[in-house]
Amino acid sequence: MSAVLADRTGINLMSRCGLKGFTLIELLVVISIIALLIALLLPGLDAAKESARAVQCASNEHTIILGVLNYAQDNHNMYPEGWNGSTSWDVLVKPFGVPEKSLICPSHTQGTRHYWSNANFDNAHRVFGDPLQTGIICSGFSVATDSLIAPSSTVAFTEIRDQNASYAFGGVSVPGGGWGSMLFAFEDLFILQYRHLGHEDVALADGHVGQFTETDLLADGYRKFHRKQLSIRALDARGGRSGGRGRRN
Repeated sequence: MSAVLADRTGINLMSRCGLKGFTLIELLVVISIIALLIALLLPGLDAAKESARAVQCASNEHTIILGVLNYAQDNHNMYPEGWNGSTSWDVLVKPFGVPEKSLICPSHTQGTRHYWSNANFDNAHRVFGDPLQTGIICSGFSVATDSLIAPSSTVAFTEIRDQNASYAFGGVSVPGGGWGSMLFAFEDLFILQYRHLGHEDVALADGHVGQFTETDLLADGYRKFHRKQLSIRALDARGGRSGGRGRRN
């Protein structure tokens, strides 16, 4: 009896206050507005999340390049080799403050090492130990830190392309492995994915990290990838680059 009185009291109170329940149409309108707001907000949330991942990625690369420079201080000012015949640069610099967790970018999904060194983009010089490789942390070869013309604009590391066996014969990039340790051939310049809202996190040889669009990173004949700041046009003029695809480490 008390429950019935309570219900009637509630109904009478709603009637006196002029209140009524939602109609089906009104509910559908409200739901539609909420769905629209979610659709408008989600891209902004996704962009915010990606910005946070980009910050973590840049922090990783900063850790890596500082470890590389610390390595150089203990090794006659020489950068580590990208691949020395038995192991890769990340193993060589690990004792200098570069833990394996710093090799993982949260925006990548393949492999467990998401950065590769600037070794070479001149297809005529892809032999292990060739001193004419264009980069600084190369296959069987490296250079002195004080030999660079413009270290603040010379690439040391970029993010690797997410890759697996279906993409290329080498499989995924893992710590200590040769595959995926180095940007090693001309076509490697064009497979970077610019995952961070159209930007690539890049560690420069002097120790700082920047974000670049594809246009900025590959500007002026890819000069940022040549330790002598030569462009690909200069290489072409002296016949230094050959075409075709080749092995990528």
